Amino acid sequence: MPETKVTLTRLLTNKAGTFGVLAVNGVVKLITLEPPKAIVPPGQYKLRLRWSPRFKRKLFEVADVPGHTDVLIHPGNTIKDTKGCILVGLRKEGGAVLQSRKALEELHRLLGNSSAVLEVRNAQP
Repeated sequence: MPETKVTLTRLLTNKAGTFGVLAVNGVVKLITLEPPKAIVPPGQYKLRLRWSPRFKRKLFEVADVPGHTDVLIHPGNTIKDTKGCILVGLRKEGGAVLQSRKALEELHRLLGNSSAVLEVRNAQP
């Protein structure tokens, strides 16, 4: 079975954070939010499931991010909810991503336990 391709494309950075979209196999599924000063550098990364003691569940970890450790995709609404992880939501409103827990469940439903590659890119050249 081929690896699932997940793409995070950053669209906007402002004081509320860095917003983007997350596509699975080319279809946009989720909205993302990262703290602007701690974004994952553009590139390709393995996604792997890892137990999170904080969230008491398995979450996807973005593996081998240069200069960063413990980068997870987890629920949260604003950059106050993360120190350098990627938050996901079903929609953006103002400076927040909303319906974050539902978005995370959707990501887990789409990826299951399959191996995946995350490509991070900026929309601007």
